[in-house]
Amino acid sequence: PGDLIPGPAIVQTVLDGLTGPFVQVNLSQFGPGIVTNSDNTLAITLPDGTPVTADVPLQPGATIVVEAIGLGPSNPPLNPLEIPSSALMLDPGTTVLVYLNGSPVDPGYVSSATLVPGQAGVYQLTVQLPPNTPANPTLQISANGIVSAPGLTIPVQIPDNQDL
Repeated sequence: PGDLIPGPAIVQTVLDGLTGPFVQVNLSQFGPGIVTNSDNTLAITLPDGTPVTADVPLQPGATIVVEAIGLGPSNPPLNPLEIPSSALMLDPGTTVLVYLNGSPVDPGYVSSATLVPGQAGVYQLTVQLPPNTPANPTLQISANGIVSAPGLTIPVQIPDNQDL
């Protein structure tokens, strides 16, 4: 829920009428993740909105738009439970990094990180793949040092005439 603040919280899960125990957890201001589609593919598009798929792979140097969550507060900050009505930049104190195969990409390749208007807690990162991007790398993101889960790959095809 959008009205939670960082720090200790008590949570309880309920599924199909079965209630679990109350558990204390520590909520963080950051919990980055990359959004996936219902078929478990990454929610990545070209800037024109064309979905990136195995049938439409990327090439090194391509610019992509990655949908993400958990990147922290915006600037200006939103009120609890407020949904942004326009694209908002991240708080200047937030450092977002992109990783390919576990290695950080030069931050200069990330041209923007904004909250998506009309969606609660969804961010868009606009990223240019470096020229030395390997075929089908894993993709992760981090916010202030907290890194998203591993194991998600993006379809990148290396042109026949390119040596890496």
